[in-house]
Amino acid sequence: IALTDNVPTLTATANDHDFSEVFAKQLSIHANSGDTLLVISGSGNSKNLIRAVDVAKQKEMRTIGFLGMGGGALKSMLDMAVVVPSDDYQPIEDVHAVLCHLITSYLRSR
Repeated sequence: IALTDNVPTLTATANDHDFSEVFAKQLSIHANSGDTLLVISGSGNSKNLIRAVDVAKQKEMRTIGFLGMGGGALKSMLDMAVVVPSDDYQPIEDVHAVLCHLITSYLRSR
């Protein structure tokens, strides 16, 4: 499930709670133990992703992150972190896009 795809849920959660809760609230409803959460952050310091990883850990989910800029706060929270060694968003996002394409190709081939 792409937690970014349901705009009404995102905006309602942001309005009723806080933008930092937009992914955590969805995970608390939809996620199960053993699921995997993939977070993507250029800085590794996005509060909404940090909260999502907190919930994922409580639910005993696996956590993976595509990060940049040294990995930020998320790096030490995740089970696996892929950190692009750059402080420039453009190459960070380019590498993240390639990784997402590789994962999609792998999953399609299965």
